[in-house]
Amino acid sequence: MSAYVGFTGPLYIGSMLNWLLFGSFIVQLYDYYILYQNTDQRFIKIIVYFVFMVEIVQLIFMNHTVWQILIEGYGDPSYIAVTPWSSVTPPVLNGIVSFTVETFFSWRIWTLGRHLGTHRVTRAISAFIVLIGVVHFGASMATTIQFSILRREIDSLGAIYASAIVWLSGSVICDVLIAITMVTLLARSRTKSAFGNTEKVINTLIVNTIETGAITAVIALLHLIFFLTNTTDNFIHVCMEYVLGGIFSNVLLATLNGRHRLRNMNENYSSGFNSTGTIVQQIRLSELRGRSAMGTMRTSPDEVHIATEVVTDASSDGRKDYPL
Repeated sequence: MSAYVGFTGPLYIGSMLNWLLFGSFIVQLYDYYILYQNTDQRFIKIIVYFVFMVEIVQLIFMNHTVWQILIEGYGDPSYIAVTPWSSVTPPVLNGIVSFTVETFFSWRIWTLGRHLGTHRVTRAISAFIVLIGVVHFGASMATTIQFSILRREIDSLGAIYASAIVWLSGSVICDVLIAITMVTLLARSRTKSAFGNTEKVINTLIVNTIETGAITAVIALLHLIFFLTNTTDNFIHVCMEYVLGGIFSNVLLATLNGRHRLRNMNENYSSGFNSTGTIVQQIRLSELRGRSAMGTMRTSPDEVHIATEVVTDASSDGRKDYPL
């Protein structure tokens, strides 16, 4: 076995995984465009397409690094000892993507808390998440700058441990805090609901929140562990580095596109409503005259009283409130 397989193997695997994640991202981006291009708020679309642009830049730099080491430098250990100039970019690009996604989720927490009447607490938590995000983004930028100053020498990676620890541990803290806060708020929302279908929708949201929060936190944690334990003997940490940004971008679009599935779940229960949650099917029995925009009708003794609870995602209607 080649003495350099510990470097070339993880580099190759990480690049392949990055391409797979980018392909998944493109499919989800197409779905997002079809479903929400004309309805989502402008700033959400800006976030999505900004992350898309960063992912393209990251893919270009990654391919340059892989080409230089595996093709141009085939059999030449100097390409591993001193990595190509493009190898300094993953920390700051991953920091940009993770900070952008975490900022989106902090806004989601704030708006959900406002809807549930806990805006003071959630505002403080959202501000804390953004603060940690700014710190770990700054640390990711510092990691890139320091590695560049060290002339990209693998033997000098120990000098950037401090900034790398702040960068990756900050990302883990943000992801865990987002998941815990979202689950708490959704559980609180579930206790206020008297409808079984609404509880099913919220349970689905809770499971999705735990899954997405766990996967980003685990990848960032593995990246940190491999970086601190083995940086001069292999490139396993580089494999994690190439995967991290793609995980965050896919989580963002999976969350946004998941609104369509949740809306379909609710449509199977409701008698019919438009995109803002207003009930459109009106039920009459023996000259029912009274009407209620919220689905409750009370005017005469022979009327049927109907109460319908509708779970909606107002972000896709250009409104500022975002219940779910």
